[in-house]
Amino acid sequence: MRFKTFLSIGVIFLLSSVLALAALDLRFTTAISQAPDPANLGDTVTFTVTLISDGAIVNNLKLIGGVDGTQIVEKIFAGIADGGTRTQSMNWTATAGAHTVWFELDPDHIQGDSNYGNNRIEKAITVGGGGPAGQPDLTPVVTYSPAKFDKGDAVTFSFRVNNNGTAASSACDMILKQDGPMWAPFTVPVIEAGGHWQTSYTWYAKCDAALEIEVDTNDQNLESNEGNNTWSKKMVCGKGVTMNIGNSRIFTEKAKPDLTVKIALDMTVFHSDRPEDRVYVNAYIQNIGAADSSFCEVVLKKGDTVVETIKIGAMHGGQSVSRKLGAIAKCGDKLTVQIDSNNVNIESNEDNNFASKTIVCLGNLK
Repeated sequence: MRFKTFLSIGVIFLLSSVLALAALDLRFTTAISQAPDPANLGDTVTFTVTLISDGAIVNNLKLIGGVDGTQIVEKIFAGIADGGTRTQSMNWTATAGAHTVWFELDPDHIQGDSNYGNNRIEKAITVGGGGPAGQPDLTPVVTYSPAKFDKGDAVTFSFRVNNNGTAASSACDMILKQDGPMWAPFTVPVIEAGGHWQTSYTWYAKCDAALEIEVDTNDQNLESNEGNNTWSKKMVCGKGVTMNIGNSRIFTEKAKPDLTVKIALDMTVFHSDRPEDRVYVNAYIQNIGAADSSFCEVVLKKGDTVVETIKIGAMHGGQSVSRKLGAIAKCGDKLTVQIDSNNVNIESNEDNNFASKTIVCLGNLK
């Protein structure tokens, strides 16, 4: 009886030793398969792998996978027998260029694997732009209503993206910018060659705002023409007014300011033997328009170099002011005064904001 007991204990100990020697090895049994292969820009690509638990039963085995540095899939397998296999896939929307596809088993190292060196598998792929049929070409077309508006008015924009290329485009981002920074984001779906996508947006008018629409800002498309992805416009306020003339009503532009400048030099005689003299420019500024102007800047330039900048206040229609500006001048220098140099006024005439004089010295006269 005692011999049988010792024999039973020995058998149990032997079996336990054998089981202890059966080390767990989690690994992939296949390379990463891909469909379609090769992939083109915008394709939905499926990647598939098969794994095995060799040497032991495992529970709650985690598998993760992704493309480049982005994880796409995470799967927990509840129980895999010794020698059991599992297959896992993940889908990815192809973007252009070179990429690394990967899967990894037990990334947190909780299963007691004997060889973590074979728990990760990778595949290098390259995605072409547009495929064999050609390339997309995305162009934004923008219309808005009403055509004339004032500050705060609701303006309805229609944003249409045409694909003028010979291949379908990939889904991509489009943004509306106001005065530089992003104002509103949009997602443009896949557009077939020759097709278009359209959306609308309500913008509350900001006078003189610089609006810009740019499509494919995240560079999802390799296009046949990358230079036509933007639309821009300065949004000028001014609804206009309706006037009664006799029995008729006519529409005319809203009254605007019109700033002009004339200059005179406080030195009228220059000598070539005095190569540099300080000269003061007397700037005579007038608003000859039918509306008040806004607070703005005046600059004095010598050639293309700004010498002095001053500010002037708002001016009523017909009002005039004079200001003195100084510069070091020499023979041949061209002095220019520009009113509203910071462009804050929308004027009825934008071409008369400059006045200039060139320094002519007596020694140069014949």
